[in-house]
Amino acid sequence: MAALKFGREADKVYNDMYRRWALDRPGVDPAQDAKFLRTFRSAVGQDPETGLYPEA
Repeated sequence: MAALKFGREADKVYNDMYRRWALDRPGVDPAQDAKFLRTFRSAVGQDPETGLYPEA
């Protein structure tokens, strides 16, 4: 599992992924793409389906 990322660190990951995703898939809004959301959630350590962080 990826290291947990919060706040600005998670924002940076989201913004970087968003830009790349938008360039690779013209006409598809990454914020509405389920595959993008699952990929982002996995990258910051969240559950890919629910978006929740694991319990400590």
